[in-house]
Amino acid sequence: MNFSLISDQSITIVGVEGYETCDVRAFLWVSAPTLAEACTLAKEQLQLELVQDGENYSVEVSRPDDWDNKKHQLSIRYAVMLPSSANINIVSTHGDIEIINMTGHFIAKAPKGECFCMGCGSGIMQDKTGSFAGG
Repeated sequence: MNFSLISDQSITIVGVEGYETCDVRAFLWVSAPTLAEACTLAKEQLQLELVQDGENYSVEVSRPDDWDNKKHQLSIRYAVMLPSSANINIVSTHGDIEIINMTGHFIAKAPKGECFCMGCGSGIMQDKTGSFAGG
């Protein structure tokens, strides 16, 4: 699979023929006074779109994760099974995105700004300065 940033905090994941289906999870931290407001914010701030065979499929939040009552922070997880022939766009207007495969192995992280993830599930990323970070 190839991972590349197509705009600010937007990752395009391209399934390559021959690879197994991958459960892609995007994690986003948001802060709000209540859990309900945090969930609403997360839905607004992170959009997932699955494109397969020219058709668009919306992807719902799989479940909210780790509500912190003291900090009023929510880690929310989106999950989608990604067929090898599909493209998926994960777009965030707020916060970093982490992508984890179905075995829980870190694949890529996209902070604000340009970056490019090298390799298939390697967790190796190159940012615009040319530096690398392992996952």
